[in-house]
Amino acid sequence: MKLIIRLSREKIKRCKKIPEPTDIGKKIRQAKSPEDLVDITLYHGIRYKHPENLLREGFRVPSAYEMRKNIEGALSYFNIDLNKLTELQKDMLENLINEVQTRAGILWTTAYDACDYAKRNPEHVLVALSIAGVPDGEITKYLEYKFGRPYMLTLNIKPTKAQIMATGSTNIPIDTKFIRPEDIRDICLCND
Repeated sequence: MKLIIRLSREKIKRCKKIPEPTDIGKKIRQAKSPEDLVDITLYHGIRYKHPENLLREGFRVPSAYEMRKNIEGALSYFNIDLNKLTELQKDMLENLINEVQTRAGILWTTAYDACDYAKRNPEHVLVALSIAGVPDGEITKYLEYKFGRPYMLTLNIKPTKAQIMATGSTNIPIDTKFIRPEDIRDICLCND
């Protein structure tokens, strides 16, 4: 608990370049069964308005309902009339909404620098606005306005061998609904 209080009183620092992991293959081979935990550091990219709250409260992984509401809110903000979109755009948005169902309750992590992910987060909103034809610069401004600045979290969570083997070390899915404060080792502000 002292660590959380100490970090929350300090100013959130800017991210430094993290070294590329060089021993992932060796650590995966050391895990005998698919359920064995692999001792690698995981990172998560997130946008957040009050990052100090992450260290005190943790955060919930958005539900499918919340992700759909985020998409609807973003399209409404830009006054996107769905009836004026092309059939291809409508199909792409429908596919995105369907994909949101499968991504609910999954925290996507990586063994690499997560700042690029943080800048695109929440990705379902970015993709929806891109499909609707909103310019990239306007999307970035909206994401910061609505969700906050991009941060990289260093996590105290270890993946299983099966989780890494299923998708690789750049997109490791962790099936969870909530990240506790003690699951967060560090947080830093991504550079622009």
